[in-house]
Amino acid sequence: MSKSKRHLIGLVDILKQADALQRGMPAAYLLTFVLVGLEEGETVAEYAKRAGVDRYAMSRYITLLGGGRYGWLQTRRVGVGKSVTLTPEGHALFAQMSDGLLAYAPRHQG
Repeated sequence: MSKSKRHLIGLVDILKQADALQRGMPAAYLLTFVLVGLEEGETVAEYAKRAGVDRYAMSRYITLLGGGRYGWLQTRRVGVGKSVTLTPEGHALFAQMSDGLLAYAPRHQG
């Protein structure tokens, strides 16, 4: 199996896990969660820029992912912006998703 196909299969597994957690979760929520998990502590504006959405939309996504329904993200005021990080539950989920993707990563021989 090709390297790119293994990565895509891993991505499908991640999407299936997200769907199992919350049926009908919008892709924008998943993208937001993964962006924060990859590099915590950035501002809402920075995540919006990376996702290609306006900061008001990103702020809504982060608020929804941090609220009682999910509880995966948290914000902290930093100057005029907000810094975004994963909650302990968010860290656990991100680790689970990462492990699922790594299962399909090529093995490096050393």
